[in-house]
Amino acid sequence: MFGVRSRRSTARRAVLAPIAAVAMIAGAGLVAAASAPGTALAATPTTLSFGTGGVKVTTHNGVKWLMAVGSVQLFAGEAPSATVILEREIKVHGATDVEEHAWLFQLTNGSVAFNSSTGAGTLNAGTEASPVAKIDLHFTATSHKSATCTSGKETVYSGKVTGELVLDTGFKKGGTVGGTNLSFSVGASQVSVDSECEVSSDTCIGGTIFSSGNVKGTFAAGANESLFGGKNVDLLDVARAKTLRSPKGAFREDIVAAIGPSPTYNASSKVLTITTASSGPVRGSATLSGGKVKSVSYPCSYKGKKYTIKVLEDLKAHWASPAGDLITGKSALLGKMTVPASEKNGFYEIATAEAG
Repeated sequence: MFGVRSRRSTARRAVLAPIAAVAMIAGAGLVAAASAPGTALAATPTTLSFGTGGVKVTTHNGVKWLMAVGSVQLFAGEAPSATVILEREIKVHGATDVEEHAWLFQLTNGSVAFNSSTGAGTLNAGTEASPVAKIDLHFTATSHKSATCTSGKETVYSGKVTGELVLDTGFKKGGTVGGTNLSFSVGASQVSVDSECEVSSDTCIGGTIFSSGNVKGTFAAGANESLFGGKNVDLLDVARAKTLRSPKGAFREDIVAAIGPSPTYNASSKVLTITTASSGPVRGSATLSGGKVKSVSYPCSYKGKKYTIKVLEDLKAHWASPAGDLITGKSALLGKMTVPASEKNGFYEIATAEAG
């Protein structure tokens, strides 16, 4: 499924609440997402997820992107959300960095449906994404498989998505992209019917997550994460969340994410230092210090063996960047995104795994 890469999962926890991590629909059998008042709820909570593959588009400034869309809904009477994402890869210093813009809409009366017998699904936002987007998509399943669950169940349908997706980016450099007869053929398109599927997994994940704080403006968030015994992946996001004037409840998230050096921690001074690669879309440096450092631990397992995760956390750390070296992200649509030099509500968590 096209969308936010798995290497960003921990960084996402450091930023604001995840935006329907690209695209998912929900339902069992044939179900309209906007249930009428008084409709009986299923005994077992079910989530149907619809995520499209990507379609190639070019913004007004000539930059090429992949565009995807989808929706997610828990069957607990809540209205679904729909998310449109523009994403491009930036290849520098031997790594692949990413720029992403995501528009999220609430579909109180939008039509979201899937029929597990025929394998046909639809996502139609009606006027609820207007004037920003038009969304009218059709899913046709070509195969399906059952997930491996320790309890509950989940069926994943793979197939094709076609239809209308037109997005007014709201940026002078972006313009309007999309079309009325698109085929989302880059990557996989999937619908997942999830009835409380629980999966077994190794739980020893170490590394560092952090945030500069202040999600009302431009902020930084990062992660250094690995499954115990695996290779670390370091990521630094410069992000901004913006509420849209229309439609009601809609907002956009702008992110530039780059691979870079691991953050370093001085146990004596209790200072976390963040630096960036010498080239690429994210540059600058900062420290997180002060606040109050707490230590917690909990058991975990990896390949059948038991370990202990030890965590140092500072939930009220002070973020500071030196003059002339503020953390910035270079966006093709917004230009330079600059994180403030100082914030008081930053945080970090450092987790390490030990045997026994």
